[in-house]
Amino acid sequence: MKGFLTAVSFLTIFKINLRDYDNKKAVYFFPMVGFFIALPAYLLLKSNLHFKEFFTLLYFTVITGGLHLDGLADTADAIFSHKGREKKLEIMKDSRIGVMGAVTLILASLFKYEILKDIHPSILFFTLSYSRLGAVIVMSALPYARESGTGSFFKMVELKSLYSFFLLVPFTIFFYESLLFSIFFNIGFILLCIIVISFYKKVIGGWTGDMVGAFIELSEIILLYISIELETYC
Repeated sequence: MKGFLTAVSFLTIFKINLRDYDNKKAVYFFPMVGFFIALPAYLLLKSNLHFKEFFTLLYFTVITGGLHLDGLADTADAIFSHKGREKKLEIMKDSRIGVMGAVTLILASLFKYEILKDIHPSILFFTLSYSRLGAVIVMSALPYARESGTGSFFKMVELKSLYSFFLLVPFTIFFYESLLFSIFFNIGFILLCIIVISFYKKVIGGWTGDMVGAFIELSEIILLYISIELETYC
């Protein structure tokens, strides 16, 4: 239970005071937290509310405390700065947002808003679960890039925490009853992880909390888009 509550505290605005946090077991529950985050969003998109896509987008921002968006902005400022590794890490720690961070936030939000208008709401359950699993894969595949920091809490992620991937594969089949959809979706997810990990390794040599947040935000958008395309052909 401590692992689950730790994951909830880290990934949402619900900060649960525990005597001891369990960072090693928390990563097992990252996909589950994504699933629970998706439930209110699913209900919003299924409702007859006007501007329901906007309210869903607002909900995503509030439930995560804007943490992933902040990571996306900081990561964009750092990566597009064309500076060296150490300078990029300094830029990520700066609380001020730069031009590239602002532009990235605007474009990402607009793209996600447009996607939310076209998706089948049930897609949210496994895309949000996979995006959190992808964060675990990034943390397990790369070393932590700083001496200390918020993300250092999870810098000793064990590879066996990736077993939840094999639980999510049939999850996609359950929702769509389509083996073909599941195969291509999971291939897309694996390729996305490989590309991002390779890129992070090249530009930073590891990961930070901001970079993990950026991955969660971008992977949500990319996986939602992949799902829309696969629905057309599968």
